[in-house]
Amino acid sequence: MSPSTVVVRLGEQSLVPLARGGFRLYVYKAVRSSLTGGFPVPWASTGQYSTNTSIEWTEQQYAYATTAPPGSGPPPPGGVDAKPVRAGQTLDVGPNAVTSVDPSQGYAGTIAVRNTTTTPFTCGLAQSVSLASGIAPVCAFPLYGKHIDLITPLPAVALLFATLPVPLPTHTTAALGPAVLIDPAQTPVELAYDINKGWTWTAPGIRDLSPADFATELIRPL
Repeated sequence: MSPSTVVVRLGEQSLVPLARGGFRLYVYKAVRSSLTGGFPVPWASTGQYSTNTSIEWTEQQYAYATTAPPGSGPPPPGGVDAKPVRAGQTLDVGPNAVTSVDPSQGYAGTIAVRNTTTTPFTCGLAQSVSLASGIAPVCAFPLYGKHIDLITPLPAVALLFATLPVPLPTHTTAALGPAVLIDPAQTPVELAYDINKGWTWTAPGIRDLSPADFATELIRPL
């Protein structure tokens, strides 16, 4: 499976004030879901950017569950149990948010997360990305007792620079700075950022993402 690549270019006139100001580059990923009330989660962030910063990922999907409720901030240490899944498979969530993949056929074209208990949890999808270590969540949804959430990954990613101290993962409802949405049909995709003018690009499938549309573009209806 070939990786997708996004290259962010920064001129010296932007790189220096971004670094001095403590700005971080945040990466988000889009999904579709049958459930409303979900949150995008910052997939990765870094303060170690340069004039050319490359972000790479592959579409190997994981589904996870945690005992932390949605919107409560980072899950407890070791509190996320993730398993690799494919479209059409089901992740079963048992006591203490311990997960297992049901080998039988699930729901065609999407990933199901099924709560086998009467305890509410948080669930979502996760992937690896070059700016993060290990498997990182990309979204968070409430998973009520005995219910099933359906979540479908999308190739679109969002980027933004911000100074607010957002720990990973933290649930996000609005953009924290000038954001751009990238839906790469081909990779690598290159774009540039100016600290005063925002994002610029020449490739198709890229557009500015307003604060009001941030959550709805990253968490779309199934």
